[in-house]
Amino acid sequence: MFLTPWLISVGGGLMMIGVNLRAVDIGARIEFLGLLGAARSTTYMLSALGWGTLSDRLRKETIILASCFLHIFVCVATAWARTLPLLVLATVAFSITEGMLWPPFEAWVGEVRQKGTGKRWFGIYNIAWCSGLALGTGMGGIAKEAGSALPFYVAAIVSLLGSVPALWLGKVGGRIGAENEAAATALPPVDDTAWMRLSWVANFGSIFCFATIVNLFPKEGGQLHLPERLIAFLCGLASAGELLAFVFTALTGVWQGKIAVLAGAQGTAAVGLLWLGRSEQVASFVVVFLMVGLSMGIGFSSSLLFSVSSERSRGRRAGVHEAMLALGGMVGPPLCGVFAGLAGRRVPHLLSGMVLLLCILVEMQLLRRGQKGKPPR
Repeated sequence: MFLTPWLISVGGGLMMIGVNLRAVDIGARIEFLGLLGAARSTTYMLSALGWGTLSDRLRKETIILASCFLHIFVCVATAWARTLPLLVLATVAFSITEGMLWPPFEAWVGEVRQKGTGKRWFGIYNIAWCSGLALGTGMGGIAKEAGSALPFYVAAIVSLLGSVPALWLGKVGGRIGAENEAAATALPPVDDTAWMRLSWVANFGSIFCFATIVNLFPKEGGQLHLPERLIAFLCGLASAGELLAFVFTALTGVWQGKIAVLAGAQGTAAVGLLWLGRSEQVASFVVVFLMVGLSMGIGFSSSLLFSVSSERSRGRRAGVHEAMLALGGMVGPPLCGVFAGLAGRRVPHLLSGMVLLLCILVEMQLLRRGQKGKPPR
């Protein structure tokens, strides 16, 4: 059942890096790359909110399958987009299909997990889509060097493969309900609402940094005379760090409801981003991009866990969870792109680090408010 998110994410990684590298070839300025990331995230946010809410009323498996088929057509069409306006249009179309997929799928995972068999399903789901995204992003640079349209055609092929297991999601869900095995893992004894909200803030801060790296670093790497293969590899490291975090969250529950784990991962990433204001060595990018990925993985896992574990409005809450991700991607790339054009290529890293530190302060305040009037744990 997790082949679908893995394969679709491979295609998403190919599309994302392929579009950015093609835009650079056409002559796009760094400000345009930031605006492109904002268009992608704005469209995804609206699509995720809408389809997440609709999935509470419609059959989730049907929405998931339809989105997989739409992915195929958008990927093929993007291969023919050779002007900046067409790249924007292709990016918006792909964001709509992604928003159609992820909230319903996450709500579906929450439902079948509640039926009893999936103690670590959130972790496995996160590992699936994140490993696919890392693989797709890394493959994108290699495919681009072989042919400018190749990343998009490969993305279409893997999206087609991803639609095949989606045909059986309904049967899988029914079988799980019939088996009704052991009870699902309980949430940690914390204020669920407060943790859901502060995890949404963590989601915003982490994707602010992640989206800035993915959208702006191809231009920065070009200015540093790095080969496209190395640029794609470094962008993929952020997803690789996220994957490591998902493995950790799948194997253990010690991170659930622990502000020290969440804020510690974010704080480490923030310090690393501030360090990039001084260093432009490849080794520095390797370490810091991994840190950003780890921070995002912890925040995403916490947000997803507290958003869809409730029996009420799973689809809508999953939509908000994804929308907060999109909001970070909507604000980060254009804002950092403008400052990079005005003050230099290192400024986005400094600004990202400061935003992440501000998010930690907001999370602490939300947690403090949630604990008022409650007995100590």
